[in-house]
Order: sequence, then structure tokens, then C-alpha cells
Amino acid sequence: QSLWVLGDCLAMEGNEPGAEASYRRAVENAQFPDAKLLYSWGHVLESLGKTPTAVAAYERATRIDPTDESIRLRLRLLKNDAIANP
Repeated sequence: QSLWVLGDCLAMEGNEPGAEASYRRAVENAQFPDAKLLYSWGHVLESLGKTPTAVAAYERATRIDPTDESIRLRLRLLKNDAIANP
């Protein structure tokens, strides 16, 4: 939890590389990561231009919570962008 909160704080400060590292460590250390944590990580990965890793994070999040429309929307947008701009 603390790494997730730290990632949120770093993201709000505009420190995307620090936020990404904190979210990644939170995901690695969680036995069962929360879909919202994976969404936050994916969002920061997107802002850093790490699209394939962001897609993987969003896909994992949708497997955990397939009803979360915000996660599904981000995933669709990234996949559509990848198709439109190979």
C-alpha cells in the first residue's frame, strides 16, 4: 500500500519516472495486485511512452476487474492507436 500511495504522490508532483518505479515495485510486491493499482501504473507508463507495457498492465487489470469501464477504455484507445499508427 505504501508504495502505491508514494506512486500517487510522485505522479501528482509530475515525477512520472519515480511514480512508475514505485507502482512497479508495488505490483511486484503485491500477492494479488489491485486493478486500480495496475490502472495507475498503466497510466504513468502511457505518459512515459511505454505503450506495450501499459497495454500489459491494463490487460492484467481487466482480468482482475472486467467491469471497470475506465480501464477497458484506456486499453481500447491504446490498442486502436497502435493499429492506426504502427
